[in-house]
Amino acid sequence: MHKAACLGILMLDNHFERYLGDIGNPATMPFPVLYRKVPNATTAAITTLQDGSFLDGFVAAGQALVEDGADGIVTSCGFLAIYQKELASRLGVPVVSSALMQIPMVDRLLPAGRRTGVLTFNGASLGRPHLEGVGAPLDVPIVGMADNGRFQRALLGLATDNGYDIREREAVDAARLLVTKHPDVGAIVLECTNLVPHASAMHAATALPIYDVWTLISWFYAGLRPRAWPPPEARF
Repeated sequence: MHKAACLGILMLDNHFERYLGDIGNPATMPFPVLYRKVPNATTAAITTLQDGSFLDGFVAAGQALVEDGADGIVTSCGFLAIYQKELASRLGVPVVSSALMQIPMVDRLLPAGRRTGVLTFNGASLGRPHLEGVGAPLDVPIVGMADNGRFQRALLGLATDNGYDIREREAVDAARLLVTKHPDVGAIVLECTNLVPHASAMHAATALPIYDVWTLISWFYAGLRPRAWPPPEARF
């Protein structure tokens, strides 16, 4: 019998409460995982990332996870889409850098006249290099979380009266804004991995399919070690 596949997760250098559903919360994961934090890769630095300044740090951390037994690598921030090609080519195992990788596939699922919209941590800085990194259309509708809202402040490590209900309310408001500004949006992809705990509430508010890092890594993990199905009982 094959051992269960182990997923390596590259974590940003940040500290905040991670609710169930967040891939940084070990209780979220129903399969073996390994974590490694990338020094100095703060939320502020990575969610404004436009160049290769952190690439070597993520490669080194990814290589360490592979040496520790990871069969595949994912990251904890969708902005790392900018490094998808380099990480996949240098780590020697399959790599998922960002939930944004789902955009081209989701676009193909939707009825005529509908397209994918993106909800992101930082709407001002998510753009061409991230979308190009995962082969997504450059004109995809994008809405960010409220500037200096409780969700942003919590993830940036700033003082806030942080709480689950507050984060969820801001996430739902942002999802509603996305579909109000872009009525042709037929599904939403969540760039930010920390939005996953609130995906169900966003679905309830918009009645749209929601895709996120959890939907992506569930598919990804299923391929790393395909399920073994028992053969039919022998008949005599």
